[in-house]
Amino acid sequence: MPKFDEKSCGAVIFKEEDGQILYLTVEYKKEKGYWGLVKGHVEAGESELETAKREIYEEVGLSDLNFYPGFRAEHLYQPKPGVTKLVVFFQ
Repeated sequence: MPKFDEKSCGAVIFKEEDGQILYLTVEYKKEKGYWGLVKGHVEAGESELETAKREIYEEVGLSDLNFYPGFRAEHLYQPKPGVTKLVVFFQ
């Protein structure tokens, strides 16, 4: 596992409608004009999937979702100098 300073978990949420795949994105309050996938910081004692489910409910109010078994993607980046962040996405 790579080294990181912060960790968030979230999900790629989508549905098929009229032959198109539509992805759910949210606009971040702190950064107007920036859109991204639903995600948030892991709280003490939470698993990665529990964090993703909690964040989905808190941010968009969805709770009855089906996740693809075995799908887990990691994205490592530096949001600011000296800070490395790991984001884990489920689908």
